[in-house]
Amino acid sequence: MIQVGFLLGAGASFPFGIPMMRQFYDQFVDYIRTTRAHCVPLIEKLADTTANPDLEILIKRLEQVRAIRSGLEILGDGGQGIAQQIGLAEELRGYLDMFLIETCEKFDVSKVKDKLSKLVEVASQCSASVFTTNYDRLFETAAA
Repeated sequence: MIQVGFLLGAGASFPFGIPMMRQFYDQFVDYIRTTRAHCVPLIEKLADTTANPDLEILIKRLEQVRAIRSGLEILGDGGQGIAQQIGLAEELRGYLDMFLIETCEKFDVSKVKDKLSKLVEVASQCSASVFTTNYDRLFETAAA
């Protein structure tokens, strides 16, 4: 029996108002600049100057900074300056998680059901699988 799978990425969500990674990054940085200005210096430190920054790069670098805390705890090094930067990275990651959730929930449910329910229905009838790499819940909504 042939197994069929549909892998859907950012392009599948974009028509429903979910931004692409670069737009997500730009919107998040604007949000931080206007609401959490004390985090701007950290974002500037974490920005990738060799490539176009996007949300995935920011997440990766925030996680790298946050991982330092456990190493410092093991070494017993309190390093106040570093500890403050790590704390700020943890705070920024919380804002990022909140921003992702809020942004990914802003879509027209009726439009999603109208446009994507057919794909979910066809996939179900053919015993196909639908996979997505996206943060949003468009396909979960369509399947409901």
